[in-house]
Amino acid sequence: MEKFSLELEVAARRILANMDPVRKAHEHVPDDPKQYASELAHRLDLERTRYSAKYGVDISDHANFDLVVDTSLSTSDKVVAQILDAYERWLGDN
Repeated sequence: MEKFSLELEVAARRILANMDPVRKAHEHVPDDPKQYASELAHRLDLERTRYSAKYGVDISDHANFDLVVDTSLSTSDKVVAQILDAYERWLGDN
């Protein structure tokens, strides 16, 4: 299983930059990336609690994943290259 990792403030900036203004207004999304990152953190905490209760899994524990890719400072091409490289290594091991 793979996991993509991203700093919350970076995620908030990316989401806000690409969010439709109508959706943003309808969902009462703040303009400030730091404030929105705080809301994202709260949402992730709820997800973590839900997964733990339902499946007994800590989704924040990287040991639960075969590959963790931090996309904070990477371009999409670099992320794809990392995934393909890990896949090729996995094929060689199996």
